[in-house]
Amino acid sequence: MTITLKQFAAQCDKMAAELHADRVPVKVVTLAALQLKNAALVQLRKSVPSARLRNMRNARLTARFDVKTSGAARAFALVQANGPWQIIESDTRPHVILPKKIGRITGRGSKRANREAVFNRVFGGSGAHYPGAKPLRTPYGPRYRVQHPGTKGRHPWRTAVEATSAVAPKAMSASVVETFARVFR
Repeated sequence: MTITLKQFAAQCDKMAAELHADRVPVKVVTLAALQLKNAALVQLRKSVPSARLRNMRNARLTARFDVKTSGAARAFALVQANGPWQIIESDTRPHVILPKKIGRITGRGSKRANREAVFNRVFGGSGAHYPGAKPLRTPYGPRYRVQHPGTKGRHPWRTAVEATSAVAPKAMSASVVETFARVFR
């Protein structure tokens, strides 16, 4: 097939117009966001098979994404981790766990008194009794104060982002090749 220089120039103009108008195609962004979400859920299932945190009121861990366009046909996606992902994503430091209802003081000066009462209970100061509080259930019997050793994060979100970081550029280049083939046929 032979084309004239004028036809070739018209095709080049059409190609430039399509690439400029469709700078980031919505389908490419949707594909990349979907792959990131799916990779995050796969990594989550490796860390937490049920995708629920039993000790946090059976909290559910999920991921979702929204694809939006703004301005000159630019598409972007917001991929979100829903639920308390930070519990399994990040490390936690050692900390003290106290009963939920430790004796609360009300009235004038109560803010300072409550803060002092908490510090006394944590550090074993004077008046470290627990009126009205039920002890925590532990494997070693009831305790009013438990020292938690901390945890090591499993980083499923970070692993998923690293695994899918090459997806978007490949999808974008495939979209450009597709546009090129459509225009120059």
